[in-house]
Amino acid sequence: MSRALADKELNQYRDLIQPPGQFDEGFTWRTVLGTLFVGVIMLPAAMYMQLMIGGVSLGPAARWVTVILFLEIAKRARSFLKPAELLILMSLIAAFVGNTPIEGFFWRQYIVQSDAARSFGLDNAFPDWYAPSSQEVLDQRNFFHSAWFIPLLLLFLQRFVDQWDSLILGYGLFRLTSDIEKLPFPMAPMGASGILALCEDTTARDGWRWRTFSIGSCLGMIFGLVYIGIPTITGVFLDQPFQILPIPWLDTTQNTQEILPATATGISFDLTNFFFGMAFPFFAVLGSFIGLIVTFIANPLLYDAGILHTWTPGMSTVDTLFADNMDFYLSFGIGLSLAVAIIGLIQTFSRLGKAKHAKIGLDSPSKPSPVKPQGVARGDIRTVFVILAYVLVSAFYITVAGILLEWNFGPGQALLWVMIGFALIYSPFISYTTARLEGLAGQVISIPMVKEAAFILSGYRGINVWLLPVSWHNNYGTDVAQYRIAELVGCSFRSIWKSRALIG
Repeated sequence: MSRALADKELNQYRDLIQPPGQFDEGFTWRTVLGTLFVGVIMLPAAMYMQLMIGGVSLGPAARWVTVILFLEIAKRARSFLKPAELLILMSLIAAFVGNTPIEGFFWRQYIVQSDAARSFGLDNAFPDWYAPSSQEVLDQRNFFHSAWFIPLLLLFLQRFVDQWDSLILGYGLFRLTSDIEKLPFPMAPMGASGILALCEDTTARDGWRWRTFSIGSCLGMIFGLVYIGIPTITGVFLDQPFQILPIPWLDTTQNTQEILPATATGISFDLTNFFFGMAFPFFAVLGSFIGLIVTFIANPLLYDAGILHTWTPGMSTVDTLFADNMDFYLSFGIGLSLAVAIIGLIQTFSRLGKAKHAKIGLDSPSKPSPVKPQGVARGDIRTVFVILAYVLVSAFYITVAGILLEWNFGPGQALLWVMIGFALIYSPFISYTTARLEGLAGQVISIPMVKEAAFILSGYRGINVWLLPVSWHNNYGTDVAQYRIAELVGCSFRSIWKSRALIG
């Protein structure tokens, strides 16, 4: 019975939007112009807000403002943007605004001369390949100084390698979880529907997606006005801003600590979570609800048993979550991740056996959509190239780390073995587990403090290891959903790779 329900739900999400049957080229001169617009207008504003306010991202705003602007320009030019072009334009904007490398240099020039670094005696401990420590250089406030050449080169080299590394390995995980395992990817239809809704408006076809998109936009504007707009406006002329809904949440942990000790009971009023819950698979939401009830029962028992020993009465929701995570749920989450990965591997090998028996190879998608003559190829590459890319990138990062550390990996070269362990064990494990959860429930796994624990246990002494411009502990599973969205809107994967090559 459970298997039938699972298959029914999986088929529901897999069939919610059918691929169009052809794949178009999305990397065109119009998407390039849109990217230039973002780089000239949106990017400086995003950097300024990040530096002035912190924690504020213009990514979503820049994405939709630019897309709607170019759609209106195209309509007045009696033209239109294809779904593939919209997808590439949105992905370029997200990559451009959401991850600007220059922000890292503002942080670097600050930290090497900060009071915090001086108080710990680290003001002269930063290596030159991270940032120059000379006050004479820093006082010039000029990143074009020759002392910044090596740090700039390393940062942009890391960015370039990370871009291609994530794209290729994310593609490999997509092939595994989508083409072979046929996972539903519940959040992909939502992303694809937004793009298709804009195309319905462009082509003057009044469909249900455009109506839903418009209704959702109005609801978001109304909620944003109530949740954020009123407190912001009233804060200008009132000593205490008027809040209808508490920001960022209603902290009730201290009110419930007598009956639910060591249990966080804060209530979030973020409407986004409500709509995500409506889109997630039913059994994923049911599992989350059961997990919540289990924590309400288990946390008081764990507290009485002395396991949740860090929590003390009077702690807020954030402090309670942090204390419980450090005492128990961090290790418990690692165990859950292992279980998800093992179950996924078993199911994958089972499907691979069936595919081999049915003479379906890994180098061609199972049951591919027919491609019309005017379409282009989906952009698939051979599995061996994905594996080769991962091996080469891992070797590259370890080599760069060795050069910067002068091949001194600590006692017994322990840090070298840590890096190899990340490359051969941790990164494949966490990436596949995340990709599988993304395919099943639209969620990702993040195990905190893994890198920090590995550095400490390696016995390496010194600040250099914490500053290495390498990413050999990447989680590539977060890049899987974009390929499923591209498949649903009919965008060639090669367009994604071309667009990322543009921003490097």
